[in-house]
Amino acid sequence: MPKQQLKPRIYQTDGEKAVYDMWKKGAKNVVLVYPTGSGKTFMFSHIIAQHEGYAVAIAHRQELVMQISCALASWGVYHQIFAPSKIIRIIVKRHIELFGEDYYRPGSLVTVAGIDTLLSRQNKLTRWFKKISLWVMDEAHHIQPDNKWGRIILDKLSHAKGLGVTATLTRTDGGNFTKVFQDLYIGPTLRDIIDDGYLTDYKIIGAPLPMDITRLKIGSSGDYTRKSLQLESQRAQITGDIVNEYRKYASGKRGVTFVTDIETAGNVAKAYNDAGVPAKAISHKDTDADRLQAIKELERGDILQLVNVDLFGEGFDLPAIEVVSFARPTLSYVIYAQQFGRVLRLMNVPSGIPTRLERLNAIRNSPKPYALIIDHVGNVLRHGLPDRRAAWYLENTKGTRKQRDPDIIPTRICDNPLCNGVYERILKACPYCGKIPEVAERSGPEFVDGVLQELDPKVLQKLLNDKNKIDMPVDQYEKFLISSGCPTIGVYKNIKYHEQQQQKQLEFRELMKTWAATYYYGESTEYLQKRFYWRFGVDVLTAQTLTGQELYNLAMEVIQDVIRSGNIKSGTNRDQQKRLESVA
Repeated sequence: MPKQQLKPRIYQTDGEKAVYDMWKKGAKNVVLVYPTGSGKTFMFSHIIAQHEGYAVAIAHRQELVMQISCALASWGVYHQIFAPSKIIRIIVKRHIELFGEDYYRPGSLVTVAGIDTLLSRQNKLTRWFKKISLWVMDEAHHIQPDNKWGRIILDKLSHAKGLGVTATLTRTDGGNFTKVFQDLYIGPTLRDIIDDGYLTDYKIIGAPLPMDITRLKIGSSGDYTRKSLQLESQRAQITGDIVNEYRKYASGKRGVTFVTDIETAGNVAKAYNDAGVPAKAISHKDTDADRLQAIKELERGDILQLVNVDLFGEGFDLPAIEVVSFARPTLSYVIYAQQFGRVLRLMNVPSGIPTRLERLNAIRNSPKPYALIIDHVGNVLRHGLPDRRAAWYLENTKGTRKQRDPDIIPTRICDNPLCNGVYERILKACPYCGKIPEVAERSGPEFVDGVLQELDPKVLQKLLNDKNKIDMPVDQYEKFLISSGCPTIGVYKNIKYHEQQQQKQLEFRELMKTWAATYYYGESTEYLQKRFYWRFGVDVLTAQTLTGQELYNLAMEVIQDVIRSGNIKSGTNRDQQKRLESVA
């Protein structure tokens, strides 16, 4: 029997059911895409706990091995651990601290393993590999056919069914997942989890460092190279700025700072300590035991800052973290979203609070009513907020709008020097201080976020005139053609084309209404205009003047967005989809 009778949340139950349904329908390997902090480890540990036969949960860092081991222990699952002996001793000690006994049992049906340990022992584990009937891979976006994760899954465990879990099913290098997984299930958004009171909300501070991004080079991974990051970090001399902004906005809070390289990590940690902020620099060169010890010191408050290089991103779970400082620019949405998520865990909020309102009240009264992100390098401006609805795909989506959330909204830094909050440009005013940004120029939609009312009157009138040409009644259009000297045969052809385009535009405008009702029913006209502009790259008035191929391309984007919403499903609604596609 499980050590603890834990009650899953509704969205977790939905995810587990989806996994079994996909397996039942014939998909051998499936992937769950759930946001950071939604309880992915809890979910797959429960699936393992119910599995009859040999199972292995695989992680790529020892910190994650410990988390998975503790999650299995919470379900009362005895298991063996493939990891260095020091790590096993630490995990056993953690079991006893949490549960009063340890759940480490060599020879058990269930195993928790580090990927590197599996690789180093693979020749000795041939018989064990053959016994496995279920594998689970944490942070499954790592799996590619030609890397170490793929070699274990495809070469050693190809006979077993599999489950991958990740918060970010994408790769900066454009790799796809179709050679490993046959199906996927996308769970709730990060915003859904926050609004339901299972994670804390956040505030973002924009505090740019004097780094020159144009000096950075992009490597084969699709992200900035470590060498160029290190050189630019040293040139910009960023340590003082990082410490000063922490002391200004987050003094006394426990935090993690992500920097570009090991040398910079040491310098920043020294600067923190010199300023009276206890800090440690941690890197992959430190032993697993030393890293775990540093985490415990941060949890106790013995130190206030852990400075690291991409070390405490994926899967690292420490609710005590109150602030994250970005001092490492990245082109990788995966790295950005994972690092962002480190600070969102609830702190000192009891589990099992039954209602959403009670959970939100408990968060407001907790030591961490909101999380703080200090973005020194424009990662939020570069990638947008990570709590929007997302669209994930198994196929290679590099260079397309499918790669993740197609509804990305750019952000801005509040120009109030006492605030510097970062927020989506969709908002009229800063949500933190209420300041309305000044509009520097009104000569085009790109300067006013697509809000027509903010345009220069002459510019707006020109757009209206263009729309009126499309909407011109046929008799008036005929007179216009004749007065322009158009020959009779040309008049006929032009009128026919004009009628066709008018009809397509009328259908397209109905489609625009469907799109607005699908996602943003009840929102203001200004809000809808901004949403449409940032989603499709064209203002709503110009969209109503398009014809031919341009109208076709835009209509298809809008149609796909409506279909993606789930508002159009199978059966009779397919007729609605066909009518929408007829617009194109």
